[in-house]
Amino acid sequence: TTATDLWTITIPALLEADERSLARALAISALDLVSTNDPAEIAIALRARDLQLHDVALIATLRVVAGWSTAERLATPLALERLGYPSPWTPELTAATQEFQVPPLLLLALVRQESAFNPEAISPAAAVGLTQVIPRTGALIAASLGEDWQGSHTLTNPETSLRYGAAYLAAQLETFNGNLYATLAAYNGG
Repeated sequence: TTATDLWTITIPALLEADERSLARALAISALDLVSTNDPAEIAIALRARDLQLHDVALIATLRVVAGWSTAERLATPLALERLGYPSPWTPELTAATQEFQVPPLLLLALVRQESAFNPEAISPAAAVGLTQVIPRTGALIAASLGEDWQGSHTLTNPETSLRYGAAYLAAQLETFNGNLYATLAAYNGG
């Protein structure tokens, strides 16, 4: 298949068949075939963004700017910055931050760092989803919210992951009296 077929037929078909992990792996493989700082990386970032593969778009964008000087990075075109700092799931993120009184940009930055916007991300420590909640912590969060815990697979749902991440972040902010460094360190520590 050609590169065009990959992005217009194969990857969309995999996504439609609910094979996101396979689609993502194929997209990353395609990216790995491109040399760093090749204009094709931007094309891949745009295609990935359009297909809601935000982590692939982020990775491609980071590869584009990796060798840039500080001055070049400060002059980054807004469209390219948006690829590197996407804001998918805005309604869900907004609802979660309002429900738990968490700064939206803080939760967005946490998601970018923890999962690179990959809702199916699983860490070596078994943290799951956009906000990388460990399943045992997810069960505790569900209980504290009066919800039935449906298992770790629910953390791959963006809305659930954002809500649980925001709830946990809010609890850490309260524990550490708003100290962001301590809050984020505690969040990361699980």
